[in-house]
Amino acid sequence: MNTELPSFEPDSVETNSEALDPSALVVAAEKSFQSGDQDAAMQLLKNALRVKPEDFDLLMCLGNFQYHTKDLPGAVASFTSAAKQRPDAVLPHLSRALALVEQGDFLESEGVVRQALAIDPANLNGQRLLYCLLLRQRRFADVLALCRQILERDPQDINTWLTAGRCHFELKDNAAAAQMFEKVLALDPNHAVATENLMVLRSQQGIALSKADDPETILQRKFEKLGPWCTRFKIQGKECGGTMSYDGDLRLKDFFEWFTGVGSVLELGSFEGAHSFAITENPRIQSLIGLEGRDYLVARANFIKELISNTKVRFFQCDFEKEDISRFGPVDVVFCAGLLYHLSHPWMLIESISKVAPRLFLSTHYAEKEDVSRLHYKGILFKEGTYADPLSGLVDASFWPTFKHLSMMLTDYGFRISKMKDYPSWVNAPLINLYCER
Repeated sequence: MNTELPSFEPDSVETNSEALDPSALVVAAEKSFQSGDQDAAMQLLKNALRVKPEDFDLLMCLGNFQYHTKDLPGAVASFTSAAKQRPDAVLPHLSRALALVEQGDFLESEGVVRQALAIDPANLNGQRLLYCLLLRQRRFADVLALCRQILERDPQDINTWLTAGRCHFELKDNAAAAQMFEKVLALDPNHAVATENLMVLRSQQGIALSKADDPETILQRKFEKLGPWCTRFKIQGKECGGTMSYDGDLRLKDFFEWFTGVGSVLELGSFEGAHSFAITENPRIQSLIGLEGRDYLVARANFIKELISNTKVRFFQCDFEKEDISRFGPVDVVFCAGLLYHLSHPWMLIESISKVAPRLFLSTHYAEKEDVSRLHYKGILFKEGTYADPLSGLVDASFWPTFKHLSMMLTDYGFRISKMKDYPSWVNAPLINLYCER
């Protein structure tokens, strides 16, 4: 299928409606939208709709774009028009309902969802959206009836089992609520919310917990499943995880001494999350995105995040050798500790950082010899380990520049070093902490 953008101008669209192919236009617009040229995608659809104002696919595509760019009134209007073209279609009704929810029009959204369910009473997405709206009104009996319908056809739906448990609890049927949470744990033995809810219920009912399901044993089992860990965490008064401690960490001390502002942080190489959680304990930090190359480290960080209920942090997997970090910006400052010396082309990461933040805290090892050259930078090659080694890079060999050539890299991409502390006797290799501004 041709996915190139059509070459016609708006005026030629208006005079050549016979040749207009809405399907090709939708594909072209989606390609343009996904590449980041949202304005061009929108204009392409609007031009086409001037020729075919009643085309269902064009209206739905425009509505989706408007929804994702937060033009909610526009999205509601587009989905409403699409529903008029196909009155028996469920999708435009549910799409319109979601846009109304985002606008805060919950009662109108409920009416639209009910229109969709009048067309297809067994539509699971419609039923799920409806019970979310009814939960806001605390109509627990109605929600429970919907949950039963959904679970008859989708017994693996963890969120619906969890919702049913909450409804039973609110309706004072603790025994039934406990059964629902046990269903969740049967599907996901490590589900933190269901585990906590079940412990609360058993405590209220005066049921003694067995050794197998007391809080300490459950916590230990969860850590073991995600391990072996590197970092030691203190959770619920108990030390868990590995042996590495970040107490008194000099990188954190230097970061907060030098970055005195308020705002958002992008952390590169978030590992198991210890730095992330320590940084967001500071009230000046409003949010933090942590990027990490290994999926199992992201899973561990998210596990700790859920345990400590940290709402400032989000974690994502990112291969720094291949992926551009610009989609995670802009931010006020980048915190990059323990990553740069694991990369084969470290200057490429510095270039990416320069596009997302005006400030950079960089903590990295550096070479003491000039054995090899990469571009015009000199340093050494360092052999890395495997994917299973959490303290290794994702390539066979990384490039460590000398401090002189590291400074050149930063200058080449517009950064000025304003603060610096050198730790030449650091374990393994000399380490330097830098605070850079553009």
